[in-house]
Amino acid sequence: MKIHVPLPVPSNSISRIAGKARLSEKTARKALEILALVSDNPLLSGKNPVSLAAASLYLATIETGEYTTQLRIAIAADVSTVTVRKRCLEIIQLVKADNSQLLAKSIEKSQELLSEESKPILQPSIAAASVAHNPAKNVKGLFLASRQVSRLPYLPVEYDDSRASIELS
Repeated sequence: MKIHVPLPVPSNSISRIAGKARLSEKTARKALEILALVSDNPLLSGKNPVSLAAASLYLATIETGEYTTQLRIAIAADVSTVTVRKRCLEIIQLVKADNSQLLAKSIEKSQELLSEESKPILQPSIAAASVAHNPAKNVKGLFLASRQVSRLPYLPVEYDDSRASIELS
Protein backbone atom coordinates (compact mmCIF):
# COMPACT_ATOMS: atom_id res chain seq x y z
CA MET A 1 0.00 0.00 0.00
CA LYS A 2 1.54 3.21 -1.15
CA ILE A 3 -0.60 5.94 0.35
CA HIS A 4 0.62 9.48 -0.01
CA VAL A 5 -0.39 11.69 2.91
CA PRO A 6 0.09 15.39 2.16
CA LEU A 7 1.85 17.46 4.79
CA PRO A 8 -0.32 20.09 6.44
CA VAL A 9 0.43 23.64 5.36
CA PRO A 10 -0.31 26.57 7.71
CA SER A 11 -1.70 28.72 4.91
CA ASN A 12 -4.56 26.25 4.40
CA SER A 13 -5.84 26.97 7.91
CA ILE A 14 -5.82 30.76 7.74
CA SER A 15 -9.14 31.27 5.95
CA ARG A 16 -10.91 28.76 8.22
CA ILE A 17 -9.56 30.39 11.41
CA ALA A 18 -10.25 33.90 10.09
CA GLY A 19 -13.82 32.92 9.29
CA LYS A 20 -14.44 31.44 12.73
CA ALA A 21 -12.86 34.45 14.46
CA ARG A 22 -14.80 36.84 12.19
CA LEU A 23 -11.73 38.59 10.86
CA SER A 24 -11.62 40.53 7.62
CA GLU A 25 -10.19 39.27 4.35
CA LYS A 26 -7.57 42.02 4.53
CA THR A 27 -6.28 40.52 7.77
CA ALA A 28 -6.24 37.03 6.26
CA ARG A 29 -4.16 38.28 3.31
CA LYS A 30 -1.73 40.02 5.69
CA ALA A 31 -1.43 36.75 7.66
CA LEU A 32 -0.52 34.94 4.44
CA GLU A 33 2.22 37.52 3.83
CA ILE A 34 3.57 36.98 7.34
CA LEU A 35 3.58 33.22 6.83
CA ALA A 36 5.37 33.62 3.51
CA LEU A 37 8.18 35.46 5.31
CA VAL A 38 8.83 32.68 7.81
CA SER A 39 7.48 29.50 6.22
CA ASP A 40 10.84 28.26 4.87
CA ASN A 41 12.66 28.67 8.19
CA PRO A 42 13.83 25.34 9.67
CA LEU A 43 13.21 26.59 13.23
CA LEU A 44 9.47 26.32 12.61
CA SER A 45 9.56 22.81 11.22
CA GLY A 46 7.73 20.40 13.48
CA LYS A 47 5.48 23.10 14.91
CA ASN A 48 1.75 22.70 14.65
CA PRO A 49 0.73 24.35 11.35
CA VAL A 50 -2.59 25.49 12.82
CA SER A 51 -0.79 27.28 15.66
CA LEU A 52 1.49 29.03 13.15
CA ALA A 53 -1.56 30.14 11.20
CA ALA A 54 -3.22 31.40 14.38
CA ALA A 55 -0.11 33.33 15.41
CA SER A 56 0.25 34.91 11.98
CA LEU A 57 -3.41 35.93 12.12
CA TYR A 58 -2.90 37.54 15.51
CA LEU A 59 0.11 39.48 14.22
CA ALA A 60 -1.88 40.43 11.13
CA THR A 61 -4.69 41.85 13.26
CA ILE A 62 -2.15 44.07 14.98
CA GLU A 63 -0.66 45.13 11.65
CA THR A 64 -4.03 45.98 10.09
CA GLY A 65 -5.43 47.64 13.19
CA GLU A 66 -8.22 45.09 13.57
CA TYR A 67 -7.34 44.30 17.14
CA THR A 68 -8.75 41.09 18.55
CA THR A 69 -7.94 38.87 21.47
CA GLN A 70 -5.56 35.97 21.53
CA LEU A 71 -8.37 34.00 23.11
CA ARG A 72 -10.73 34.56 20.17
CA ILE A 73 -8.10 33.38 17.70
CA ALA A 74 -7.08 30.47 19.94
CA ILE A 75 -10.67 29.25 20.22
CA ALA A 76 -11.18 29.57 16.47
CA ALA A 77 -7.97 27.61 15.84
CA ASP A 78 -8.59 25.11 18.66
CA VAL A 79 -5.23 25.81 20.32
CA SER A 80 -4.34 27.45 23.63
CA THR A 81 -3.59 31.12 24.11
CA VAL A 82 -0.14 30.18 25.38
CA THR A 83 0.54 28.44 22.07
CA VAL A 84 -0.56 31.51 20.11
CA ARG A 85 1.65 33.73 22.26
CA LYS A 86 4.71 31.46 21.89
CA ARG A 87 4.33 31.17 18.13
CA CYS A 88 3.93 34.95 17.88
CA LEU A 89 7.19 35.45 19.72
CA GLU A 90 8.94 32.89 17.50
CA ILE A 91 7.67 34.58 14.33
CA ILE A 92 8.75 37.97 15.67
CA GLN A 93 12.25 36.65 16.41
CA LEU A 94 12.54 35.15 12.93
CA VAL A 95 11.40 38.34 11.24
CA LYS A 96 13.87 40.35 13.31
CA ALA A 97 16.66 37.92 12.42
CA ASP A 98 15.86 38.33 8.72
CA ASN A 99 16.10 42.12 9.11
CA SER A 100 12.76 42.46 7.40
CA GLN A 101 11.41 45.98 7.76
CA LEU A 102 8.01 44.97 6.40
CA LEU A 103 6.59 44.22 9.83
CA ALA A 104 8.55 46.70 11.94
CA LYS A 105 5.46 48.42 13.34
CA SER A 106 3.59 45.23 14.09
CA ILE A 107 6.62 43.74 15.83
CA GLU A 108 6.83 46.68 18.21
CA LYS A 109 3.08 46.74 18.83
CA SER A 110 2.82 42.99 19.32
CA GLN A 111 5.73 42.89 21.76
CA GLU A 112 4.05 45.61 23.80
CA LEU A 113 0.73 43.77 23.76
CA LEU A 114 2.28 40.41 24.57
CA SER A 115 4.18 41.84 27.52
CA GLU A 116 1.09 43.71 28.80
CA GLU A 117 -1.15 40.64 28.68
CA SER A 118 0.89 38.78 31.26
CA LYS A 119 0.98 41.61 33.84
CA PRO A 120 -1.61 41.92 36.62
CA ILE A 121 -3.64 45.11 36.79
CA LEU A 122 -2.47 45.90 40.33
CA GLN A 123 0.09 44.33 42.58
CA PRO A 124 -1.82 41.88 44.84
CA SER A 125 0.00 43.13 47.95
CA ILE A 126 -1.07 46.72 47.21
CA ALA A 127 -4.65 45.63 46.64
CA ALA A 128 -4.69 43.54 49.82
CA ALA A 129 -3.29 46.46 51.81
CA SER A 130 -5.92 48.83 50.44
CA VAL A 131 -8.70 46.38 51.25
CA ALA A 132 -7.35 45.94 54.77
CA HIS A 133 -7.45 49.73 55.15
CA ASN A 134 -11.05 50.10 53.97
CA PRO A 135 -12.61 46.70 53.23
CA ALA A 136 -16.15 47.78 52.36
CA LYS A 137 -15.11 50.29 49.74
CA ASN A 138 -12.36 48.32 47.97
CA VAL A 139 -13.99 44.95 47.32
CA LYS A 140 -14.21 45.73 43.63
CA GLY A 141 -10.54 46.80 43.59
CA LEU A 142 -9.50 43.46 45.05
CA PHE A 143 -11.46 41.67 42.35
CA LEU A 144 -9.72 43.71 39.66
CA ALA A 145 -6.33 43.11 41.27
CA SER A 146 -6.78 39.36 41.21
CA ARG A 147 -7.91 39.38 37.56
CA GLN A 148 -5.17 39.13 34.94
CA VAL A 149 -5.11 41.58 32.05
CA SER A 150 -6.60 40.20 28.89
CA ARG A 151 -7.88 41.73 25.71
CA LEU A 152 -11.38 40.44 26.36
CA PRO A 153 -13.99 43.15 26.62
CA TYR A 154 -14.56 43.85 30.29
CA LEU A 155 -18.19 44.27 31.12
CA PRO A 156 -18.40 46.39 34.26
CA VAL A 157 -20.52 45.00 37.04
CA GLU A 158 -22.65 47.49 38.90
CA TYR A 159 -21.38 47.78 42.44
CA ASP A 160 -23.33 49.58 45.12
CA ASP A 161 -21.32 50.72 48.15
CA SER A 162 -24.47 51.21 50.21
CA ARG A 163 -25.24 47.47 50.18
CA ALA A 164 -21.79 46.44 51.39
CA SER A 165 -22.09 45.61 55.05
CA ILE A 166 -18.90 44.22 56.49
CA GLU A 167 -18.72 44.53 60.22
CA LEU A 168 -15.42 44.28 62.01
CA SER A 169 -15.44 43.24 65.64
